[in-house]
Amino acid sequence: MTGEREVLLHFQIDQQIPWGRCISLYKLFTSTIFSESIPRMPIWSRVVPMLARASLFAGILAGILAITETSVAQTIAETASKWGLLGTWRVNCGNPVTDSDGPLIYVVRAKKLFHDRVFSKNKDSSQVVSAKANPDGSLELVINFTSIKQVRQITLIKDSDGRIQATSSKNNDTDEYTVLNGKFKANGAATPKQTRCP
Repeated sequence: MTGEREVLLHFQIDQQIPWGRCISLYKLFTSTIFSESIPRMPIWSRVVPMLARASLFAGILAGILAITETSVAQTIAETASKWGLLGTWRVNCGNPVTDSDGPLIYVVRAKKLFHDRVFSKNKDSSQVVSAKANPDGSLELVINFTSIKQVRQITLIKDSDGRIQATSSKNNDTDEYTVLNGKFKANGAATPKQTRCP
């Protein structure tokens, strides 16, 4: 299992798996295997069907998980799209790209949402594993930054003029904030507002 899949399962699968269906399948599976109505037969004659049923049950469960994961990914992309996140964002779209100031891109690929960062010397692409639109209008993202080996939770707000701003950013593993209440923890400066570029 890849790191991205582990993160996705950790944040979303628990809330999305149709547990009722899984439990029903489990009950059917176990009742079939251990039913008292099954005639007493040589152990090998019973083991082979049991293994076959176990394999079938595992295949069905794997199918449910795969369908659920796809559904979760689609929901993340839809949430971001409805909020208006998709596209390319910069503080100033006309400025030259530097190593500290480059386009921040939110794009859907294969029904999954990705956050791409493009700088003058490097670039990366990270999967967004959770997206939640809050009642206050903010958007809460959980992004798996494999390039820096961090899973970060980022909260964005949108101004009336359409610009977006990060109000918080923290490392999910350590709970350490680099941005809090719209300000950088390092120097207290306000985070910049970004404009959607053409």
